[in-house]
Amino acid sequence: MDHINRQTRVARRRLTTERFLGFLPWTISISLVVTLVGLALPKMMHLAVDPVVWFSSWVGGCAVVAIITNFCLTFVGRPSMANAAVEIDRRFKMRERLSSALVLTKEDRETELGEALVADANARAEKLDVRDAFQWGFTSRLLLPVLPASLAAALWFIP
Repeated sequence: MDHINRQTRVARRRLTTERFLGFLPWTISISLVVTLVGLALPKMMHLAVDPVVWFSSWVGGCAVVAIITNFCLTFVGRPSMANAAVEIDRRFKMRERLSSALVLTKEDRETELGEALVADANARAEKLDVRDAFQWGFTSRLLLPVLPASLAAALWFIP
């Protein structure tokens, strides 16, 4: 059961990080669009405020809101241990061995069938390297905030 729990914890961490990186471009892009609106205001009308303070407060404030929103979205819907075990089963084509062994009650684990299931799942989990199937990498979605960021930088130079 030790290998099952260890592999499931690794998969859960990787799924949570994958979820975080999936939301990150969208939250930053939306935040940058809001920042663009705030940065465009002094360009369209006279505001008695220091431009450096205005620019840095909008950029910094929206960045903080984007990161907090991203953390909230990530951790509200993060996968449970059972969901992570199901995902391991799916990605390694294990026919629900890990997830079945993980959700067994203590009484069911003590039966002959339960012991056999846990032993088989534990032996298969020992051979797995979950990091192979749960990889992160560069995706084109990470380039999504580049356009709003370049527009925000351009607004700094417009008089």
